[in-house]
Amino acid sequence: MTIDLAIAAQPIRTASAQAAQARSAARALRGWRPCLTILLGWQVLALLEALARAADASHSGRTLALGHLLAGLALQYLPLVLNSWVLALVFHRRQEAMLRPSRLLLAFFVSIAVFLPLLTGVDLLIVLLRDGRPWRDFPAMLSQLGHLTWWYNIFVVSLAFLAQAAYSAWRRGRQQAWSAQRAHTENLQLRLGLLQGQLKPHFLFNALNSISALVRTADAALADRALQRLGELLHYAQAAGHGRPASVADELDFLRAYLELQSLRYGDRMHVDWTVDERDWRRHACPPLLFQPLAENAVHHGVEPHQLECRIDIALACADGMVCLRITNPVLAGARAGHGLGLTMTRERLAILYGQRADLHIDADEHHYTIELRFPADGQQAA
Repeated sequence: MTIDLAIAAQPIRTASAQAAQARSAARALRGWRPCLTILLGWQVLALLEALARAADASHSGRTLALGHLLAGLALQYLPLVLNSWVLALVFHRRQEAMLRPSRLLLAFFVSIAVFLPLLTGVDLLIVLLRDGRPWRDFPAMLSQLGHLTWWYNIFVVSLAFLAQAAYSAWRRGRQQAWSAQRAHTENLQLRLGLLQGQLKPHFLFNALNSISALVRTADAALADRALQRLGELLHYAQAAGHGRPASVADELDFLRAYLELQSLRYGDRMHVDWTVDERDWRRHACPPLLFQPLAENAVHHGVEPHQLECRIDIALACADGMVCLRITNPVLAGARAGHGLGLTMTRERLAILYGQRADLHIDADEHHYTIELRFPADGQQAA
């Protein structure tokens, strides 16, 4: 049995080793990518310089072999490639420290002190090899270099340093922006989770109050039906808490089931009139538990405070790329229309999920209270 387990575990270890090798190869490729980019960039500049020299020679009536000229310039640019590689490595490993003004100035002078002689020396060696001159001529050629050559080499080395410093500063800015965006997104997701978590006990508390009222009527059959309906509602609420995507059709079914539970409590004095557009509502995404707090507000403030018959009008439509849910309930004279916890949490959820693309509008007078919820039909959430 031990041998069988060892044999069975061997493919798993092999797969893990292969995955580790693949990750190592990917990291190595990412590490070499900046080096290849630097090499390609300098070689492109060498090509442009070779083309410019060949064009100038052609205008003067001379002919220069482009390949030979390009090979010489490629060698001449190698110190600049090395300079950029070293700077890229240093800036990558110690980015925060290197971008401090004092460190940046020190690194600049070190770069000039190291790579200016190297660049100048390579230029002279290339001339020695090209002209077939002896090595002892090197000191004399060095002393004969004009100021323009020195200033040009200083300019090129400085340009390489400034380019790398600018790239590192841009890269750090992107990293900071990305980190800030990620922190903001995580905060919003945490807040959204807390809001949705608050909705569940809030909904459950009100549903249990309705069932408690039924139990007090001593109608066991009615209370049993209410408990069955509550079980269906809790099943949907639990699935929504585990991140299951919901559609407008799911929310509509949940809303109908919730209002059926309430109708068991209030009986004939609660009437619900539905006006729902004929369309495939499953095609439209919808945040879970979005509709129920609005209907709960209508029941709590329109039906519960009195013993009169009450009609709740619910209309669901889609126009101009927006899903629109409108719920209207009557208001008794002097009664508080209601701006409770459910509406406050719904506003916050809409702001987090859709930003300015969604809204919750309330229109109230002395007789009626209307809530209109609008959110994008495409389900696209704010970035």
